[in-house]
Amino acid sequence: SLIIERTSSNALTWEPSYTTSLQKNTISGWFQMSIFGSTQTLFSTAQDSTSSDYFVIYTAGDQLRVYNRSDTQNSRNAVNVVINSKIRDPSGWYHFVVVLDSTLATASDRVKIYINGIRQLDLVVNATDWPSLNYNFHFPPSTAASPSWNIGRAVFTGPYYGDHFGGNVSQFYVIDGQALGPEDFGYTDPLT
Repeated sequence: SLIIERTSSNALTWEPSYTTSLQKNTISGWFQMSIFGSTQTLFSTAQDSTSSDYFVIYTAGDQLRVYNRSDTQNSRNAVNVVINSKIRDPSGWYHFVVVLDSTLATASDRVKIYINGIRQLDLVVNATDWPSLNYNFHFPPSTAASPSWNIGRAVFTGPYYGDHFGGNVSQFYVIDGQALGPEDFGYTDPLT
């Protein structure tokens, strides 16, 4: 695991060599928050530091949020999905899976959020906040001017970016081109 101290501005950054899909991706990992009540970024992608095209998973008001703004790829402006439950246990580790698949017919299935293996169905979301059919999520490839994928920080400007994350992260995965569920990342042992 990795401790990210919010005040030190540390984070992990990766510049991908390519992406195969803008319509199907899965992001998964474990996190433990040490700061509550503030905006904190778990994962973000951006074209560059001044781009208005970005994807971010963050917490605000202790709720996990998925936001995508991609003006250059889509006629729609944004995707904005928020879980209604609060994440407030300072000693608890949370496993999250965000499944993106805009090829699905049902709009509410195009962004799925799982916390500790349970799909979050109690959401704060408007009908217009779901991605349209075949929507392109913002996962910039190496052909972008300065692409970056980030764990623990946002490197773009805009109204929905979060501050650095404060806490622990572990086993972080970004799966390109596949829509996987929590069962693909582990299971609960019935004996424990």
